[in-house]
Amino acid sequence: MPLFSKLSLAKPAAGSVVATGGTITTATVSGTQYRFHTFTTTGANNFVVSDAGAGSVDILLVGGGGRGGASYNAAGGGGGGGGGAVLWVTGIPITAQTYSITVGSGNSGVAVNTTLPGATGGGASIGFGYTAYGGGTGGDQSSNSSYVAGGAGMGSTTSVSKQGNGGGAGGYVGNSPPSPKTGGSGTYAGGNSVMDSANSVLWSGGGGGDSGAGGNGVQNAAGSTGLGTLDPSGLTSNYYAGGGAGARSDNNTPNGTVNNGGTAAGSNGGTGLANSGRGGGGSIYNAIGAHNGTNGASGRVVIRYPWP
Repeated sequence: MPLFSKLSLAKPAAGSVVATGGTITTATVSGTQYRFHTFTTTGANNFVVSDAGAGSVDILLVGGGGRGGASYNAAGGGGGGGGGAVLWVTGIPITAQTYSITVGSGNSGVAVNTTLPGATGGGASIGFGYTAYGGGTGGDQSSNSSYVAGGAGMGSTTSVSKQGNGGGAGGYVGNSPPSPKTGGSGTYAGGNSVMDSANSVLWSGGGGGDSGAGGNGVQNAAGSTGLGTLDPSGLTSNYYAGGGAGARSDNNTPNGTVNNGGTAAGSNGGTGLANSGRGGGGSIYNAIGAHNGTNGASGRVVIRYPWP
């Protein structure tokens, strides 16, 4: 863990970057003291550099998480949402000017059969020309086969961008026996759903995370969450952008296992850690009836530079 200190009101040393924007803290990481600017307000923000000094900055971009899939009946549950991308870039040269910073929003949960896989997803986080895209949607557990597959992670991976992670599949229950479906593609894919040996119940897939694919549904258990990524900036010990867990059927079988940085089935992606870029957990059908999909968590942007 880094060592935190109060902000200094003294004039910075010659050659230091002088800037405003976001929540400002200082911390020592691996023997070097840094100033951090953390942006968590979704949408447009400003990073204002009044003196670029002799240095450069590092940036952490976390895209927003995809929603978890909605549930329809007792034969299964929704797939887990995909986590957003985590992009860490060091040594970016800067000049004295105002830089636009965008924090990606989490993908909002909706009722079953409302949005097609891949039609929406988590929002992109953007800064200094780099982009971390959002996670894909978890597939619904539905009687309409068009809404069941996991959604692909948003965007694409290039030299300046990283694709989000795929959502886990729900299950199509509009035929007999029900049909399993595939998880969405991405930097890491979402898990597939699976049909039980009696051809009557489907277990959904987990959402992909930034450091690992979502688990496939297996007999008597839904798919686990894709692993998140440990904060590369060193500011925290948090894991960002894990996937959402697949949801069980209504027969008391287990939901998907939650790995580091992931979200439990039936929970919003921001549960336990806001601005984490985590996918929403798949929705569970229970005695109350069908449930809307859960929300993916919004992302964040962190900028650091040596201080003083």
